[in-house]
Amino acid sequence: MGPATTPPPEPQLSRQTASLEAVILRGLPVILGATLIGVLAALLFSLTTPQTFEAEARVQARLEAQDNSLLNAGNSGAGIAQTVDQVAYTAMNTIERRDVVAEATKRLTASGVTGENVLDLAKGLKTEITPGTGIIFLRAKDRDAKKAAKIADAFALALRTTQINGQRQVYAKAAERLKKEYRERRKSGADGSTIGSLTRESYAATISRLDSLSQIAQPIQLLQRANVPTSAIAPKPLRNSLIGAAVGLLFGLLVVTLRSTLDRRLRSVDQLRAAGAPLVGTIPDKLGDAVDKKTGRLSLGTGQLEPFRVLRRNLRFLTPDAEPKVVLVTSAQPSAGKSVTAAGLAAAYASSGRTTLLVECDLRRPVQAARLQVKGTPGLGEYLRGTAEPAEVVRRVPLSAILDGSEDTAEVGTDVVLVPAGEPTGAAAELVDSRRFEDFLHEVREVYDVVIIDSTPLLQVADAGLLVPKVDTVLVCAWLGATSHDTLKTALETVERNGGTVTGVVATAVSRRQDPAHEAYGYTYYGAYGAA
Repeated sequence: MGPATTPPPEPQLSRQTASLEAVILRGLPVILGATLIGVLAALLFSLTTPQTFEAEARVQARLEAQDNSLLNAGNSGAGIAQTVDQVAYTAMNTIERRDVVAEATKRLTASGVTGENVLDLAKGLKTEITPGTGIIFLRAKDRDAKKAAKIADAFALALRTTQINGQRQVYAKAAERLKKEYRERRKSGADGSTIGSLTRESYAATISRLDSLSQIAQPIQLLQRANVPTSAIAPKPLRNSLIGAAVGLLFGLLVVTLRSTLDRRLRSVDQLRAAGAPLVGTIPDKLGDAVDKKTGRLSLGTGQLEPFRVLRRNLRFLTPDAEPKVVLVTSAQPSAGKSVTAAGLAAAYASSGRTTLLVECDLRRPVQAARLQVKGTPGLGEYLRGTAEPAEVVRRVPLSAILDGSEDTAEVGTDVVLVPAGEPTGAAAELVDSRRFEDFLHEVREVYDVVIIDSTPLLQVADAGLLVPKVDTVLVCAWLGATSHDTLKTALETVERNGGTVTGVVATAVSRRQDPAHEAYGYTYYGAYGAA
């Protein structure tokens, strides 16, 4: 037979992924809530924001009227040719010019639009050119659809008019320049056969063409007037809802991640192990249902004793030389499941045939009498004060009563013996630190196979710390989702400071999500065990 092989450790990446999934699952209500709020806020914004309409008019630049050779007639240099896009860009860049604004103002007033700062309207126009076509798009926005169309039309027509007037003036000035130059040369007696680059024969035709263009040139023509828009461009409820959902989702993830980072509570068995705690048992969260909320009675159903049996076996394996006789069950803070764990562990020992004593040393807030449905007084407190005899404080609890008729009772060999706390007292520390308690503990060691002590929380009062050096084993219960790293660490240090050694930590209220092992072996196994 070959040497035993150690199973490979779980990959770090898969553990981190599982941890991230756990964080997201825990924070799912927050994430969904933030996403829903984002969607609702976006819808509210969409419903309360006034609608905005956009109208579009189009004009087009033309090259037919741009004859630079005519403009430079009589000069020796040739004109610089322009492309249709250059003409269009030149025209578009004049949209905020004073004469264009003045012309647009006149047209807006004629269409019934008054009281507007037309220069601001010009600055608010969205202009665009389609390359290679010379087409200029003028888009105007307004909360009134008709008004948006009027604004777009006014500027399109104003741009067309000012460009036409400006170009015609250029041609008229060119014609006048040629006429003046010819007259001056004739007066000076120069040869009139040529004027610059023009011959006398083409002179008349050039002047005529320039005069004609000064009347009919149209460098910009209206291509399409603006139609009244039938639908608004803003707000957009669907788009806004998607953006709101995305922002809400990201915000929810951020909150959950930050909360997880700042939250020091132990959330899973893996986190408990990572904290360096010696884990010896896990108690499923469903065992919380074993305590009746009205009467406080503890009733373990079919298979619910199994996690305590596992805990009992783990304690034996951890101390193979001498199985502990006196086991202290405590916790860092209240409501960590220590009393249920103590009672369940006592039942597990009793079911194995051992004579078992459960001593309730939480003299401040006793619960075991109600858990096991026995008389609470007199109890340990009265015995330690000398007002009760040993026989008066002992209660025998049939194991069948704890297991509530479960099929686990087939293995029952004895009962659980309970010493309840008795009447609550504020002098608990003095009582458990007394000589009488040491004598009591010595006597029960001799009589019982196992003594389970249910004590107060370690960090609340001094009682548990005083008990630590008097016992063989200390079990610290940690309620997942409530006990923090720092609290557990302080509790373990308290045990060591009081001269004890922590045998292990018991994780209580463990769900399937917090311990994936339960998915494969836990609850299914418990149920199968009980049915066997």
